[in-house]
Amino acid sequence: MKLRRRGQSNHSQFELNASSVTAWANKLPRANLAESSKQLYKTLDELSNLDCSFRQRLETLEALRPSIHLILQGLQPRYLNASIVLPEKTAAVVRLCNRFNNYLADNYRQAVEDILSHSWTSRFRQSLALAVHRELTERSVLLLRSYLLYQSEQPNCWEQLHRCYQISRKHKLNPIRVDDPCHGSCTVEQAYLRPMLFVGAHPYQMSQQAQLTLHETLHQLSSNARIQTSDPRKCCFIFNPQGNQPPIYQELCEDSEGFLGINTSDLIEVISEQVRGGKNDDNKLPPQLSSKLLEAWSSISDREDRHAERRNLELTVGLSSTHFFVAGEQPLEAISQPLNYDNGDRKGRSSPATKTHPQKSTLSTNPVEEIDYSEPQKQNKKNKSNINRHFTVETVNVSRRGYYIAWPATESTQLRTGEVLGLREGDAPCWSVGCVRWIKKHSEEELQVGIEILSHAAESYVARLLDQEQPTYRALLLGAESTLGTPSRLLLPNISMSEGSELVLTQPAGSFCLQLKQQLSSTRDFAVYEYDAIVKENDEGLVQEDSANEEFSELWESL
Repeated sequence: MKLRRRGQSNHSQFELNASSVTAWANKLPRANLAESSKQLYKTLDELSNLDCSFRQRLETLEALRPSIHLILQGLQPRYLNASIVLPEKTAAVVRLCNRFNNYLADNYRQAVEDILSHSWTSRFRQSLALAVHRELTERSVLLLRSYLLYQSEQPNCWEQLHRCYQISRKHKLNPIRVDDPCHGSCTVEQAYLRPMLFVGAHPYQMSQQAQLTLHETLHQLSSNARIQTSDPRKCCFIFNPQGNQPPIYQELCEDSEGFLGINTSDLIEVISEQVRGGKNDDNKLPPQLSSKLLEAWSSISDREDRHAERRNLELTVGLSSTHFFVAGEQPLEAISQPLNYDNGDRKGRSSPATKTHPQKSTLSTNPVEEIDYSEPQKQNKKNKSNINRHFTVETVNVSRRGYYIAWPATESTQLRTGEVLGLREGDAPCWSVGCVRWIKKHSEEELQVGIEILSHAAESYVARLLDQEQPTYRALLLGAESTLGTPSRLLLPNISMSEGSELVLTQPAGSFCLQLKQQLSSTRDFAVYEYDAIVKENDEGLVQEDSANEEFSELWESL
């Protein structure tokens, strides 16, 4: 990430010391969320450009941080429980929250680099530990928010987290405990393990409340895990501290040269003891969440991959129907938005202040016939066509990567190998995306079908070639399965789309451009691609030069 060039050395609102900043923060209109967030945003933005000492920067940040996190806590209900495809106003709230965390992380990083550039690490070791701890925490909160909204992690997220760990390890900061009234006091190593263990718990498969509960307790739970430099293959997870990837299960990594391990054996024992009732702990996790963690934080070889289990599973058939339900049961017209580019701008996000109108698409996908396997859902009849229906089926057995289901032979024409499916268990927060891998006849009355889960979370978009208005296609952005080493991918109808093609993806939350890379898989119905986002050079970096008044003016008025 490129840091901003620094200019003035004095802040326009206060002197750069704790008492002056605290006095200014105490005068904020706390009851007025919009005005408080507006003033804090401008103040933090200005601080990012100041040429000040690391002491002044840290004192200012520590005095502002409680007020900023109070604002973030107040804004959280504005985006929780929203539809998977965020409305523009909700998306603006998310952008504002992310900007706050990014500004904080960037400023703490500047303090770290100031200390390191002057070789003051031994003299100001505690200050360095504080700055690294705070940056890790802010980036962990950003990661949490992306999973809460079933979105992709920010670019270079893991590179930035691993860089913090490398600094901490080099200067022996890992065991230093840092007080944090906002997100829980813990050591620097625990602050690093918090996002690592969080993604290792498969948060896409959890409800938003379960994710929040887990993240709130990880500063304590992480004390039972440890980073292991020797014999990483004996650990559950391994990671490359020099790379830009999250931890993965060690069984799934072929070449572990340079990798470190995360030993979760003590952590598993602590949670198991809680489940057995051996500890009367006020911070005891809910039983269902504990069971998920015991499975997620155990090595793949330590748990049975496939087991017989009867579950009710909601299922949709075909890309059209799956796209509809992944979009929160919004019709195609509701997520189709025209794009406006100025002078060939490929920034990839439409201006928040620009109001657009729905545009009808010339999407052409084969309709899916009705399946009367079970009673169809009766809600939102006015918004559903006959093809956009989902049904309840029963599983025969279940694995981490798929299902084995029973299907009536009388409906054999409705399924075929390679078909896109939408899947959801009763307690799942969102729809998963899968496909039919095999079908076999079990009896005259029943077929048995093997389903592979392609992604536990997805987003619905409308896609078109960058330089063409038509045709448009339904597209599903498949979320990354971090611990399995699977990146974010794009699922499209199996059309004549070549690798290297540049596409525009659109939904109410915004639009962005990407370039198709390698085709990973394909069937007669769909193809899955890796992709790279297309951004302008001056868009790189987390801190943007836009004016707060212009970008968030409408948002602050609505708050």
